[in-house]
Amino acid sequence: MPPSMASEGPGAVIYARLSEDKTGKALAVARQEAECRQLAERLGFTVTAVYVDNSFSATSGVVRPDFERMLADKPPAIIAWHQDRLLRKGADLERVIALDVPIYTVTSGLLDLSNPAGRAVARTVAAWSQFEGEQKSERQQAKNRQLVESGFPTPGKRRFGYLPGNREAHPVEAREVEALFDAFLSGASIRSLAMARGWRPLRVRETLSNAAYAGVLTHRGSTYEANAEVDRLIDRDRYDRVQALLAAPGRKVSPGADRKHLLSGIALCGIEGCGRTLNVTAGGYRCSESSAHVYIKGTDRLEFAAIMGLYETLLTRTREAGSTPDADRVRALRSEIDVLSADRARLSALAADPDFDADALRPRLREIATEIRRLEDEASQAEAASVELRMLADLRSRVKVEVQSARTLHPSRMMTVTPEDQSEALDALMDARAAFIDTFDALTLEDRRALIAGTVTVTLHPGRSDERIQVTPR
Repeated sequence: MPPSMASEGPGAVIYARLSEDKTGKALAVARQEAECRQLAERLGFTVTAVYVDNSFSATSGVVRPDFERMLADKPPAIIAWHQDRLLRKGADLERVIALDVPIYTVTSGLLDLSNPAGRAVARTVAAWSQFEGEQKSERQQAKNRQLVESGFPTPGKRRFGYLPGNREAHPVEAREVEALFDAFLSGASIRSLAMARGWRPLRVRETLSNAAYAGVLTHRGSTYEANAEVDRLIDRDRYDRVQALLAAPGRKVSPGADRKHLLSGIALCGIEGCGRTLNVTAGGYRCSESSAHVYIKGTDRLEFAAIMGLYETLLTRTREAGSTPDADRVRALRSEIDVLSADRARLSALAADPDFDADALRPRLREIATEIRRLEDEASQAEAASVELRMLADLRSRVKVEVQSARTLHPSRMMTVTPEDQSEALDALMDARAAFIDTFDALTLEDRRALIAGTVTVTLHPGRSDERIQVTPR
């Protein structure tokens, strides 16, 4: 709040604080400021600045921004509604004493810190204030423990999927939570679920890991069954299956950083014997193995070449809808992966038991790992094919001429058509290409990456010309 200046009287600042503003309207601190201004007027002070920490506890250890700014500004005098609004901990009192300035309060007058007796009184008040805060905290903790042991969630921030109080299901959000669990069990990745909802991947993982949705409450390391009055958004079986997937060996504990570029982790290094993927660093795509390997400045050239190579591949393919794996096939593959992952987790736990012969399990664990990799590759190809099928359907519906007519420009036919036919074919090709780019750009980044990864191989070879970019059908 900007300082209020006047032409008469010594200067003083006002400090106001409230531990928890339940209304969000800052009414309490406004009342504190008003009474402090009245006191300043009676004492003949000019208020030069007002410092307010609304919804900041003075005992929790949380930094109070305006309190810190006030100490740094070293005001000539401080006015507060009560000493415990200014401080409640002995350590903070010592910092205020170090300022060596008079403290005036609305409720108890001058807080004289200039002599031993005044400082002793202030330290006693601070000690009792800290004691009161700690007692209040213990009472709240006991109340929370009693609530959870009775099967009810503790009061606090509203959980997504529930109405305030976290007991009754939200009519819209509860269905979104259920859909999130089902989509993950059907094979959707954490990253794709996050992108579809505009969430961070970490929020998706935290939502999928929250046992409260299945009626399990946690408090200080202990778990409790939720009361029958608390709505369950997910049945226990679905929740347990999701946890098994999240804990499966090979899955990252953290979702990791989002892919922000079309070809990161997809395009390959063309150095003989390397074949590592490229990532965007130093302003362009570079080999993740060595900075001495391939590099191309910027992202546009490589990405445009990949998109055009993808377009040419789709243009010449004649795959029919019936030969493309559908969503049911993808779900079946993901289900097989889930079963194998659960088996691997169970066998890995046995192998970790010192009383069990781990060597006897290792061959089976290797077999499971190999089968999971094979199924993952097949599922990825099926998902890419599904995206490709949708794009081809949209491409064919939007271009008025048959895709086949664009092949008139093939060199082997150029000598057999009239210039007018060539011009018409060129126009058709341009229309088809424009329609393709529009369709491609409308996809999510996750789908664009899946389509490229499952349809073509993009390789960057050494050199400087665009000929070093090789895009080949898979």
